[in-house]
Amino acid sequence: MLEVELDHIVNFLKKDPGKAVYDWEAYGLKAIPGGNHQVWGTWNSLMYFGLTYIEFLSINSEEKAAQSDNPLIVQLTKDLENYEGLGQICFRTTNIISVKNKLRKLGYSVTQIYNGERKRSDGLVIRWKMLFIDSENGLPYPFFIEWEKNNDDRWLDFKKMGVWNKWQEKASVEEIQYVVKDSKVAAKDWGRLFGSDVVDETESAIEKSTIQAGGIKITFWQPEGDSKLESILLRKGERPFLVQFKPALPDSINYLQDDYK
Repeated sequence: MLEVELDHIVNFLKKDPGKAVYDWEAYGLKAIPGGNHQVWGTWNSLMYFGLTYIEFLSINSEEKAAQSDNPLIVQLTKDLENYEGLGQICFRTTNIISVKNKLRKLGYSVTQIYNGERKRSDGLVIRWKMLFIDSENGLPYPFFIEWEKNNDDRWLDFKKMGVWNKWQEKASVEEIQYVVKDSKVAAKDWGRLFGSDVVDETESAIEKSTIQAGGIKITFWQPEGDSKLESILLRKGERPFLVQFKPALPDSINYLQDDYK
């Protein structure tokens, strides 16, 4: 079983990600500027819930982004041709080499380990490592990250920076929902990946399957018979479309739904 925790959810944007900082103030939520990924030609802003966060990721150099072999940047570039919105999820580990070895033993094809860094507005350089699973189907696997700093040090740093409001400091992601072509097949594959049992259900005549992964629930919806889900699948492909939080947001909205623009 992979010893991981949900780290962040990536929301793809075409616009300046700094706009998200101001937009979310209307909902009583705090977001902060992130920084530039010089090598990848991208930049971001971040909205934290404890140590977990939503990353609003955008391209600021089309030339650099087009040349990048980082699978997240490749996906960002392709997906932005069709939509803005929720696109990927990432799990945190304290030993990315161990995760890589376990994935190989399970039979998954994995990428090289990518080194990442960005410079914060206060001048501090944040560094991390990333690992991806190769995928030949339309549903990208989650990717994995190992931060240079441990959880305790990052928490103290975030506390000092004031990245949260009081509600966000204690809040957490409870569930991430995906739309897929075949809910049972997707859940079985990801259940094997995370060592989780699969629960198959039918809700309002729509099939869904659920697994547990890194402290959260992931639900795969099969859209047949639901025009809204079918529309999301047609436009985005097999992607996440809704994030559920606990406790409920201060304004009684307890989810981030596709699409934030």
